[in-house]
Amino acid sequence: MGIFKRAKDIITANVNSMLDQAENPEAMINQIIRELETAISDLKCNCANKLAEKKTLERRITDLKSEVARWEERAELAVTSGKDELAKEALREKGIASNKLEQFNTDFGRIDSDVDHCKEQVLVLEEKLVEMVNKKKSLLSRIERAEEKNYTNSVINKASGVDIIEKFSRYESKIERMEAEAEIFGTTSERKFEEMEQDSKIDDELAALKEKMKSKK
Repeated sequence: MGIFKRAKDIITANVNSMLDQAENPEAMINQIIRELETAISDLKCNCANKLAEKKTLERRITDLKSEVARWEERAELAVTSGKDELAKEALREKGIASNKLEQFNTDFGRIDSDVDHCKEQVLVLEEKLVEMVNKKKSLLSRIERAEEKNYTNSVINKASGVDIIEKFSRYESKIERMEAEAEIFGTTSERKFEEMEQDSKIDDELAALKEKMKSKK
C-alpha cells in the first residue's frame, strides 16, 4: 500500500544525511515538515475510508448472519412439513449465505488490521512532526554553528596551505634579492669613493715627490 510505504520512508529517513546534502538546510527542514503534514493528511483520509469500509462490512455481516439464521429456520420448517426438497433448497441458500459471511469476516479482519495500523502510523507521524517543529530552531542553530566552524576551518586551512606558503616564500626571496642588490650597489658606490680618495692621495704624493726632486737640483 503506497501511503504506508511513503509514511515509513519519512519516518525512517536519515534527516541528518538529508541536511548534510542540502544547499539550503532551512528550506530542507521546511520541506520535511510539509511532507510530514501531507503524509498525515493522506493517512487520516485513508483511515476515514477504511473506517467507512469497516462499518459497511459490519452491516453486511449482520445482515448475512440474519440471512443464514433465516434459511436455517426455513430448512427446519420444510423438514417439519415433510418437504425435503424445499429443505434442501433452503440449506443450499444457507450455504451460499454462509460462504459470503465467511469471506466478509475475512475481509473484516483485514480491514480492521489496516485501520489499526493506519491509526498507529498517524500517531507516529504526528509525534515526528511535533518533534521536527520543536527541533527546527535548534537544528538551524546547529547548522549555523557548523557552517561558521567550516568557514573558520576553511580560512585556517587556506592560510596554512601550500599556495600561501609558496607565495610567502616568493615574496621573501624577492625581499632578499632587493636587499642584496641594495648592498651590492652600496658597496660599489663606496668602492668608487674610496678609489677617488686613493687617487687624490697618490696625486698629492706625486706632486710632493716632484717638488722634492726640484729642490735637489
